[in-house]
Amino acid sequence: MLIINPNEKYASYFNEPTSPTHKRYLALRMFFGDGCSAERVAHDTGYTISTVYSMIRDFKEVFDHATDDQFFKDYSSGRKPIDHSEEVYNTVVNAI
Repeated sequence: MLIINPNEKYASYFNEPTSPTHKRYLALRMFFGDGCSAERVAHDTGYTISTVYSMIRDFKEVFDHATDDQFFKDYSSGRKPIDHSEEVYNTVVNAI
């Protein structure tokens, strides 16, 4: 009996990244998350070993000093807050 996975068509999104950021995330996940060697990551992702080492270095630098996530951003829905500062008011009034 053949069992078909209804989610199979969505697997390519995770297994075949098209965005450079997505591909970089998966490579770094292999290295840091799965504990793969840089050589294995390079082989499996198609990056050169030098590129993998550069990505690792750059990730660590940003991670250690950044205040926001490199890969996943939180977006707030709805309208942006209105700026009630007098600077905006004065700019508009002076332009009239």
